[in-house]
Amino acid sequence: MHRVRMQDRAYGRAVPIWAPAVLAGCTLALIPWTALLLYELPDTQVAHHWNLAWAGFDVAIAAALTATAITVLRRSGWATVAATTTGTLLIVDAWFDIVTSTSAGERWVAVGMAAFCDAERVTEQATRFVLAAGYTVENRRLVPPRDPSPTQPPGSPSTPPL
Repeated sequence: MHRVRMQDRAYGRAVPIWAPAVLAGCTLALIPWTALLLYELPDTQVAHHWNLAWAGFDVAIAAALTATAITVLRRSGWATVAATTTGTLLIVDAWFDIVTSTSAGERWVAVGMAAFCDAERVTEQATRFVLAAGYTVENRRLVPPRDPSPTQPPGSPSTPPL
């Protein structure tokens, strides 16, 4: 495998060699932008449709959890994408629960929920689904199940993506 081009073995696509440089540039551009926001934005803000924002976000989490369950049960190659999306949404949810707490007591409850309840519950449930669907863990990486079907050519995904 060539050092600057990573191969996506499942679909034969290559990651463009300029992608890491663009991502690094975006990262560097975010540093002054983040500092500006931290300095310029007010500490408090009245938000219209606050209830709609949070309810919509919870709907997105529910949709991501559903997509994860479906892709794992179907042994789809998209299971890792769905699980990553779900995990990201849960982390963002925990972050905003913590930083929007109005008192120290609320903040500690949010931290506790993020650290113990949500993480443990989601990890436990995901582990059961993933292992039941035939996935294994090798070298701390999730490995999709091998499809014993002789009709598929070598190197093709075990099931069609969603």
